Amino acid sequence: MNHPKKDEVAVGKAGLSIDTIIIDPFGDIRRAKERKDWPAGLSASVTYFKHFGTIKLKGYFKHHGIGLDEKTREVKEMFVEFIGGLTVDKMITLLYCLDIIDESLYNQMKEVNSERNKLLHPEKKGIAYRFHDEERFARLLDQASRCVETLSHIRVE
Repeated sequence: MNHPKKDEVAVGKAGLSIDTIIIDPFGDIRRAKERKDWPAGLSASVTYFKHFGTIKLKGYFKHHGIGLDEKTREVKEMFVEFIGGLTVDKMITLLYCLDIIDESLYNQMKEVNSERNKLLHPEKKGIAYRFHDEERFARLLDQASRCVETLSHIRVE
């Protein structure tokens, strides 16, 4: 069997190709915690907040008939771009305002995002912040993992 080269796409008999990307948010966060790579762990967490938040907002818009294309019944591209353009902080707030997440999850996600920003932008907090308490960052990554899990399992209605 001829396997495609790295830059080629495998094409089946019907002339179709399928790309599958498998994400492992919990593994990414866990591995960063094990390496004590706090910036990578918090960045991954916030990336997954944005990923799953986008899915939930699109689902909310679709379920409530907001911004749908009349022919396809899918969320219009302008709304998808709007969602994609939200900062993580604003996305978390919008998820809460629309009752997609509760106050507890909102507060936990905001804390993780805030700590990520402090860690990755030390000029706002001081360079010593980078060498802060390991237990605190380990706790934050556990909290982030729980937030991602909860967010990913929320059913939008």
